[in-house]
Parts: sequence; C-alpha cells; structure tokens
Amino acid sequence: MMFRYLIYYNIPYTLVATKADKIAKSKCRQEANKRAKELGAPPFAIPFSSETGEGKAELLRRLGQIFRDCMQIEKDSEKE
Repeated sequence: MMFRYLIYYNIPYTLVATKADKIAKSKCRQEANKRAKELGAPPFAIPFSSETGEGKAELLRRLGQIFRDCMQIEKDSEKE
C-alpha cells in the first residue's frame, strides 16, 4: 500500500531489506534485489542487519545523499 502511494505521488524512495543476517552473505544482495523486483520496484535494495551492522554504512551514505539533495532543493527554491 505504501509503495503504491510513493509511486503514485512520484516520491523518491530507497528500499531496505532487513534481516540480512538470516541469508547467506553470498546471496544477500541478490535476494534483496529479487524482493524489490517482486514489489515492482527497480531491482535494487540495501541489505541491512541490525544484528551484524551489515549495510549500515551503505544506508547511512544513502540517507546522507537524500539529506543533501533535499537541502539543495530547498536552497534552489529560495533563489526563485
């Protein structure tokens, strides 16, 4: 339901596949991308595990990029 909302309103999103520690490390990224594709999303998801910390750095980088993008949009809109 939420995914459809994001798509309908063209809201950017990042899929995070939790419980990455439950899947073999060699198959983790493949499984995460497979689940994204099943949702109808582009086949990309960040595998993440709060148990092991796997994916934490990648997720933090992505969140940082989203924040920087938002700040740039706000800065650009102030110029108009």
